[in-house]
Amino acid sequence: MSMKHLYISPHFDDVVFSCAGKIMQDVEAGIDVTVVTVFSKGDDSYAQRLAENIRALDLLQARGLELGFEDAPFRHSAYCDFRSLILEDIAAADAAVVATLATQLRGLVCDLSIDRVYAPLAVGTHVDHRLCFSASLHADLPKLSFYEDRPYALCSGAVEARLYQLGARPDPVAENHTWYRYPTDIAPYLQALSQMSYVQQYLPGGEARVACFDLISASLEQASEQGYQAHFQHYDFGQDEFSLAQRAYGAYASQQRVFVGTFAHNAEMSVEYAQRIRAGANGQSLFTERYWQLNEWNGCVKENNKQQRAGDRS
Repeated sequence: MSMKHLYISPHFDDVVFSCAGKIMQDVEAGIDVTVVTVFSKGDDSYAQRLAENIRALDLLQARGLELGFEDAPFRHSAYCDFRSLILEDIAAADAAVVATLATQLRGLVCDLSIDRVYAPLAVGTHVDHRLCFSASLHADLPKLSFYEDRPYALCSGAVEARLYQLGARPDPVAENHTWYRYPTDIAPYLQALSQMSYVQQYLPGGEARVACFDLISASLEQASEQGYQAHFQHYDFGQDEFSLAQRAYGAYASQQRVFVGTFAHNAEMSVEYAQRIRAGANGQSLFTERYWQLNEWNGCVKENNKQQRAGDRS
């Protein structure tokens, strides 16, 4: 019987943008791959987005499922702009989403006999990605790893910022601690962030951007509780996988202008990212993905999970 892996995608494009190489590797190894899209309802354009997702997953030989939760802007009026989607606390109306989603994910894992699960790390901190991250942690999913959400993760410093905000610290037995960097100077990160296509589209320069960047600065200047021990695993891929991944990315034509700019530019950023994070081991990497494991730190995460499960039962 073949192994079965589940990839959790907040929206239709997130897993393919972030995990195309690993999915190809899984399929090549004979692993059955299912991609479940959580927030798969919106306006009339979502029929096109579903069709795009089907084409992309067909290219990667993966199966797609949809849970039918509404995308944030359609779910609640509180999510009306960049600040509310990316930087602010989750709306009170979404208080039950984590518990509901965790229950559905547990049921899906059981029904499909899933052996391993990949969930978003929520790099970029979009509210729907944060909800998927929290639900995945609280659902006790088998062999859970977290992928780096693209294109957000392609921004230099974005992954480090997310890990720092989570209170993640290096696993003492890990060989490589170079990912961990206290953000004493976040100006380079903010400069890189300002060049991202989704920021230029949804947060043009001006007072609103200044205010949002001030919030980001404040969040990184505050000391974080040490909640997790973190370690990662790289997966490097060659030209053939890179080319197929680009074809799969290209299936999401509706997302090109507002989300990734041009797919050619996105490809350039993917190469730059691979060279940046793999310079110490393989500076010639063309296509790299990185996956994280988060383990409890001094019981903090375990206790939080207990409290969440108690809330689920109430």
